Amino acid sequence: MKRYLPLLALATFVAGLAFMASCSSPLESYPIPNPPGPIFDVDTVVITDTLIQTDTVTQIDTLVQVDTVIVYLPDTSTTTTMCARMGSHQKEIVWMLRTEAGRYLLEFSAYVERGQPPQRVTLSIDGAYYEWLPRDQPVFVIETDVGQYPTIMILPENPAAFGHSIDFCLTVTRL
Repeated sequence: MKRYLPLLALATFVAGLAFMASCSSPLESYPIPNPPGPIFDVDTVVITDTLIQTDTVTQIDTLVQVDTVIVYLPDTSTTTTMCARMGSHQKEIVWMLRTEAGRYLLEFSAYVERGQPPQRVTLSIDGAYYEWLPRDQPVFVIETDVGQYPTIMILPENPAAFGHSIDFCLTVTRL
């Protein structure tokens, strides 16, 4: 029995070699004269799809506007009136008077839009400060001594006007 196993292994090996040798014969012919081509064909596709889009918007929404009026009163017996509008974007109204030093009657009047919140302003008359609530008191009159070339300023206080404007007029009369 010990002899049959090596003989059986040798016979299996020779049969395998004979089978392999018969399959790889280059002289075998196919029934079709040309062998079939590859199963599928591969094309090379290159797509360049680059898109550059710029959507940056620069917007400036802060505007500071100052109304400066220089008034020259050559005749001291006359009365001069000047007006200006203060909107929510304005920080101040400045009137620079070209007058002589002396006593003057200053009459401020204001027109406030309907429905506007109570906006308080500060009047600066040649260095003296006065608070004024134009919605409740549309006219503010003061008789005061001013120096030569006085500056009159109207400055808004908080709360801001929230888009509402106030029209101011000033009448200057020498006493």
